[in-house]
Amino acid sequence: MDFLKDIKIESEIEKFINRPLDIKEILMRDTDINVVVDAYEFFMRKYQWDIDNCQDLVIKNFLLAFSFDGEVQNGGFCQMFYNDSGKYTYQTVDALHTIGALDAEKLLIEAIALFPDGNVPEDDDLRSQILDQIADEGIDFCDLDRKYDVDILPPCYQYLIKNKELLIG
Repeated sequence: MDFLKDIKIESEIEKFINRPLDIKEILMRDTDINVVVDAYEFFMRKYQWDIDNCQDLVIKNFLLAFSFDGEVQNGGFCQMFYNDSGKYTYQTVDALHTIGALDAEKLLIEAIALFPDGNVPEDDDLRSQILDQIADEGIDFCDLDRKYDVDILPPCYQYLIKNKELLIG
């Protein structure tokens, strides 16, 4: 009997994961968390989960800001820099500023300053080498991780609503 229950749960999860998303319907919702999370999924699906495929700056700003927050919330600034998100560091600074997440922008700028000459390479291998050197020198991002108490949902939501007509287009 538990086996059948597990199959039903897996089926429901599969339906949820593969549910169709409609950006018009998403942007008409009244709760910011549902709008932001589903808009993120909608656009990432549209661009095959690769931000480089997105050429629309309005959408890209949203994706970069929300992705940045996810990285920092999940594993801190170090994770963000080690992962693919690190190659978008300077675009992310601009995106955070554009959407109005100024506290997040300020902390990212502080994190950038920990790199030699305040330069974060786009190249993944070079960035990883520099991160290893920084760690060997005893520099870490823990203080900034502790300071990161940002709720990215309100500025993301406001940005999406402000740009609703462009996004529905």
